[in-house]
Amino acid sequence: MLLLLLEVLLLFIILLAFLKIKQREALQVRRQQERQAFTRSLPVQIVCGDCMGDEMSPRRTFLGMYERCSRCGGNSYVLASALAANVRLYQLFQALQMHSATNDSRVVSMEEHRATRDDRNRKIAV
Repeated sequence: MLLLLLEVLLLFIILLAFLKIKQREALQVRRQQERQAFTRSLPVQIVCGDCMGDEMSPRRTFLGMYERCSRCGGNSYVLASALAANVRLYQLFQALQMHSATNDSRVVSMEEHRATRDDRNRKIAV
């Protein structure tokens, strides 16, 4: 009788341990799914320096979990929107330099500008 009671108790303990392990696994799976759903709902495009390597054109990827590249897991990245804005500013600057070089314009200092304005005001006042 005592042996039967010990076997039932041992079986009960093993069953409880098995159920506890299954609950932990289910909780981990649920947390992983929640993280993936959150990552999918808020995509952030980045340009990863690790993925890009020596290429001249940037390769866009997405920011994955734990603020790392979703493709390679690297943490050397720039936001794609910031890169696009800087590239656009650089292109505008180059166009402005090209325009000023072709039009033979010159930069006038504030002193020169004030002097010409004062001369103009004197001529009107006289």
